[in-house]
Amino acid sequence: MNTKKIISLISSVTILVSGLAGSNIISYAEENQTAVTTAVITENISDETTVTTTQSNEIIDVFSVYDAHKKYIEASKPNPDERVVRNGIDVSTFQHSIDWNQVKNSNVDFAIIRAGYGRELYQVDARFHENVQKAQEAGLDCGAYWYSYATTPEQAVQEAETCYQIIKDYKFEYPIVFDIEDESQKHLSTATISAIIESFCSTLEEKGYYVSLYSYASFLNSSVYQSTLDKYDVWVAHYNVSAPSYTRNYGMWQYSSSGTVAGIDGSVDLDYSYKNYPYLMQKYHLNGF
Repeated sequence: MNTKKIISLISSVTILVSGLAGSNIISYAEENQTAVTTAVITENISDETTVTTTQSNEIIDVFSVYDAHKKYIEASKPNPDERVVRNGIDVSTFQHSIDWNQVKNSNVDFAIIRAGYGRELYQVDARFHENVQKAQEAGLDCGAYWYSYATTPEQAVQEAETCYQIIKDYKFEYPIVFDIEDESQKHLSTATISAIIESFCSTLEEKGYYVSLYSYASFLNSSVYQSTLDKYDVWVAHYNVSAPSYTRNYGMWQYSSSGTVAGIDGSVDLDYSYKNYPYLMQKYHLNGF
């Protein structure tokens, strides 16, 4: 190997080691054996001149350092199954102009923001873009929900496509939620309701989104197949109770529709989140979505 390349390689490794010095990564690497090496490098500058350089550096095998780094990062990750309660709100244009910095300073961790409703692009929520941008700038984790009027699976696919066009330029820390609760849907059969849910959710899943389902407890209990509920995270609504009557697993609970939060005029929905969604979303994005 060309001696200039040898010098360059040793210098690069030395810089890597010095950059990691003092970190917890070294403690992992030490378990994989470190070596103290004295390198004597002779380079012929010309036919008449020879330069000999002696370097004494602690050289850590590059592969051991990389393995140690992976172990350290893995050990630092939060447990995605840990049930950590986070406080949240969900909002739409009906909350008017929101001071998101005040919201962030009011013990609110996340916001689920209405993206729109129905099947047409003009049905975008009038404040969706403003709310997402300002909420994320203030440091809140965000998700989005779509209010459905679909009465057939085909209409649900159209709603999902419209929703996608509106949300596609944003990265979210919470799921994209399908909100099914409208009066026009209450008379539909369980089979139709379940097909509508799966049509919307699967369409967005195919586009790389983590999708959740929202409705009130009694509707979820009586109008949706268990097999459908098992496919998606549930955000259940049930107010003025110590726990929702929906007894299956759920990731979020909307426990009030009359909350008050600094930065918002009037009432606002209040929510608890139980899953570590920011971690799940980060992992989801890293996996290529």
